[in-house]
Amino acid sequence: FRASIDQRYRDNALDGALRESELFNKLDEEELQRVAESVLFETYGSFDWNVSYKKLRSSGKAGSQHEPAITRQGDYPDGLLMVRAGFARVSVKLGTGERTLTYLGAGNYYGFTELFYAWRDGESRTLGTSLTALGYVDILRVPTHVLETYVFPKVDTPPPLLSDLSKGRSLSDDSAMEWAVEERFIN
Repeated sequence: FRASIDQRYRDNALDGALRESELFNKLDEEELQRVAESVLFETYGSFDWNVSYKKLRSSGKAGSQHEPAITRQGDYPDGLLMVRAGFARVSVKLGTGERTLTYLGAGNYYGFTELFYAWRDGESRTLGTSLTALGYVDILRVPTHVLETYVFPKVDTPPPLLSDLSKGRSLSDDSAMEWAVEERFIN
């Protein structure tokens, strides 16, 4: 069933999703087709996430440590992650916990800047942030070699690193967002 849904998305909507992204809108038809053929579909979390979340919440054990990890700070990126559906938390380590920098929803992407600098500078880079599923998230993964071939040569200025989002912001500046994410109001 899952494979059938993914194939229908690939046949009917993937091309449009890629065209809408600022990262791929400079590609010609053939290049866009090559990118689309290489995209991988991934799912993190559970579609009925709210049931397990309510149980954890009532037991007092809810928290980011129970969110399914998509990537962890310090990992090596192996492709661009684009959120197809659901929400994901971008965070950095802070003491024994995590500090939420932002969250990503449908159409947002993760890992582009680290991959771009690794390609441009010719050296490995690790991720400066973690990405976890808030309940349930569908991801489109564009492999690094595809970006290096079709996308990076057309980039003038990459977007800033997500880890830079915390610079100049105090913890209290982020407290409302942290609370909304923890309570799953964004879902």
